[in-house]
Amino acid sequence: MKGIIRNGLIFPSESLVEHESQQITFSILDLKERPSRSIKQNSYYYGVVIPIIHNHIIETEGIDYATDEIHAFNLVKIAGAKPSIISIGDEEIIHFKIKRTSSMNTKEFSNFIELLIAYWGERGLDIPEPNTNH
Repeated sequence: MKGIIRNGLIFPSESLVEHESQQITFSILDLKERPSRSIKQNSYYYGVVIPIIHNHIIETEGIDYATDEIHAFNLVKIAGAKPSIISIGDEEIIHFKIKRTSSMNTKEFSNFIELLIAYWGERGLDIPEPNTNH
């Protein structure tokens, strides 16, 4: 059975009476556009998460990685970025094939943060959950 959704209501294109004995299944797709990651999310990531990871790496490995290096690591390990080397003219650069965090919507970025917290938690690092204090 087919129908349309108008103003949040489902209108079947055929009479329900004709199909009393049939099971009706509807698939609802979430097509609403979500806003880009918020300033609050970005501040939490770069102001709370990255410094905690940075300090942990210094304490455990004695290496002082830059913010961009830690972020690149998170993209590869948590978000599944695939680095590749591409040549432009006579220069080679590393390119990451993934949606950048700055292009993520709020839900995608929240998922990234959840995976990141779990990943580092398995390695003994306690990263606080985002809340209104961050």
